[in-house]
Order: sequence, then C-alpha cells, then structure tokens
Amino acid sequence: MTNSKSTVISNVYTKLAMFLICVISLFWIFIIGKEILAPLVISFFIAIFLLPVVTFFEKKLKLSRASAAAISIIILALLLCMIALLLGEQIAGFIKQWPSFRQSYSAAFYNLEKWLNATIHIDAMHQSAILKSETSRLASSSPLIISKTVLSVSSILLYLFFILIDTFFILFYRKLLIKFLAAFSKEQHLPVINLSLIHI
Repeated sequence: MTNSKSTVISNVYTKLAMFLICVISLFWIFIIGKEILAPLVISFFIAIFLLPVVTFFEKKLKLSRASAAAISIIILALLLCMIALLLGEQIAGFIKQWPSFRQSYSAAFYNLEKWLNATIHIDAMHQSAILKSETSRLASSSPLIISKTVLSVSSILLYLFFILIDTFFILFYRKLLIKFLAAFSKEQHLPVINLSLIHI
C-alpha cells in the first residue's frame, strides 16, 4: 500500500517538474526569440483584423487569394501612412507655435529665478552657471541622442515592413496554417476545424 502511494506521489512530482520545465523553457524561448516572435504575434492579430476585408475581396469581388491579401496589406499601409501624416502635421503645428511657447517659457523661467532667489537664496549668477554647465553636458551628448533616434526610427520602419510581410503570408497561407493546427488537434475538434476551413 505504501509502495503504490509513494509511486503516485513520485508520479505527481515528476509531472509537476516536467510542467515547470516546459513553462520555464517556453518563457526562455519567448525571451530569446522576442525579435522574431513579436512581429509574428502582431502580424497574427493584424491578419485576424484584416480577414473580413480579404474574404470580401475574395468572395464578392472574385479576386485571387494573393491579390486580396496584397490589396488588404496596401490598404493597411496607406492607413498607417495617413496616421503618420496626421501626426507629422500635429508636430509641424507644434513647431510653428514654438515661439509663443518660448515666450511663456521665458516668463516662467524669470519667475522661477526670482522665486529661487527669494526662497533658497541662490542668486542669478549661480543659477546661470549651473544652467551653462548642464547645457554644455547636454550638448556634448546630443550627437549620441541623435544617432540613437535615427537608429530607432529605422528599426521601427524595418519592424513595420516585416510585420506587413508576415501579415501577407499569414493571410495567404491561412488554410494551410489551420490544416497544420488540425493535425495536432483531437479528433473531436476536427468537424469544427473543417467547418472553419470552409468559411475562410
């Protein structure tokens, strides 16, 4: 009796250990492969979002699967460009209003200078010396900041390009992907999978 009980306990511990090893391995794979997996996951969700558009193009307009997926991706890219243009216009408006911001900033800075002189007893000469040292330190690190900004913008554009390409392939090969998942599912779920294959 005690022997079978200890066997059951050891089986439970073995299954728990295997489960924990699988969870840790999955997290490790996600951390290591986040540069590859993150665009794939985002592409999967965008493909789900674009699936009604693609099916509309395929069934109502009688386009081929590749054409429907490509047109949907082009529409998405145009929407993203329009959003970028709107943001660019807002930034341009902010730059145009910069002189008025600068005047209000100068008035606020003058009031702060007076307040620091009155409460903390730091005179204007000492404040300007602190500001000069900080601005020179910032100016020395500005080329590094600009290069990081350019690199981040180029990496974002490359990231978006790969997301659009992955979305196209997910939309184009969606039946093949569902058949691949059906090969790993239980037989009781196969009718639902076959029904979904008919509708997509």
